[in-house]
Amino acid sequence: MKTSKSAARDNSAGLAAEALRKKRATIQKLEKGKAEALRLILEHDGLYPGNGGRLSQAELCRLAGVDPSLLGQPAHRSTTRVDLNDWLRKIRRDMVTGKHRVRREVTGRVEQWKTAYNELLTSFSIVELELENANRVIQALQSQVRDLGGTPAE
Repeated sequence: MKTSKSAARDNSAGLAAEALRKKRATIQKLEKGKAEALRLILEHDGLYPGNGGRLSQAELCRLAGVDPSLLGQPAHRSTTRVDLNDWLRKIRRDMVTGKHRVRREVTGRVEQWKTAYNELLTSFSIVELELENANRVIQALQSQVRDLGGTPAE
């Protein structure tokens, strides 16, 4: 039979192992959240598409499926939260941030796409007219071939 001290030691070791497992699981979820945030930022040319363009601890926690209050607990306060804040600082350097800057950036991109769309539309119209003209020339040449007694090739 175990003594109460050895039982307490075993229980304490079990609790510590469980706490470590939970901490690692939380960190793993946050890493997936970071990867998802990066993917979204790259996909949207440097703009974070959610939360009004603001990427924060809470937003990362939401992406990771982690309760933001976990970062304030002793197990994460001096490690995970610090790492997450450092990562956010690095990412924000390369991002367009701030409500007004994001709005200006989006408006500018929309204008660029409108311009590109209008240029394509104009090019399409020109090519369509050129095709129409080419078909008229072909019909005229086929008519001349028929008038000369030949059979036009199709």
